[in-house]
Amino acid sequence: MLLILSLLFIALAGCGLSVDQRFADFDYLFGTIRDNHPLLGVWSRMFGVQWEDQYEEFKAMVVAAESDQQWALAIDHMLKSLANGSHR
Repeated sequence: MLLILSLLFIALAGCGLSVDQRFADFDYLFGTIRDNHPLLGVWSRMFGVQWEDQYEEFKAMVVAAESDQQWALAIDHMLKSLANGSHR
């Protein structure tokens, strides 16, 4: 599933999103993961890392993105952090 989402975001990167659109998409995705990912609570207990605490780190990467491609890489980094269970 993460691979599909990553590919979708990379494909959308060529659409010329505005800065506001990039941030809105990031914010929506972050909230969707926060509210629906079944293992966030388990990983929090195992690794002591809260998903919500990562918001500012990921937000900074998205805000710093100067192109859709950089934005897609920031989103990809966020999604990959879920794959290893440690949020890093």
